Amino acid sequence: ATALYVIRRHRDLASVYGAAPVAVDAAKAYFKRQITVVNKVLADDRDFLAGDALSAADIHLVTCCDWAVHCALELPSAVAAYHARHRQRPAYTAAFTVNYSR
Repeated sequence: ATALYVIRRHRDLASVYGAAPVAVDAAKAYFKRQITVVNKVLADDRDFLAGDALSAADIHLVTCCDWAVHCALELPSAVAAYHARHRQRPAYTAAFTVNYSR
């Protein structure tokens, strides 16, 4: 999440926080390293990140995936499939509608 925050702050909100292209590039590289590790964990096509049921870890990861997509960052295949599955959950759809209805 930290890498995504740096991208948001110094690219999307550069008029407020100042542009920092070197920091943005470093954050993109850091995100890629992080998401590659997550991709290895999800390579077995599991439904949940930790355990056999939805947890805060899943909610946080799906939120980070949403943010990464918004930042035009590519999700590796296992992460992209996991993200797509969770976006189909009725609770996700309802929460997304409430949070992004504007």
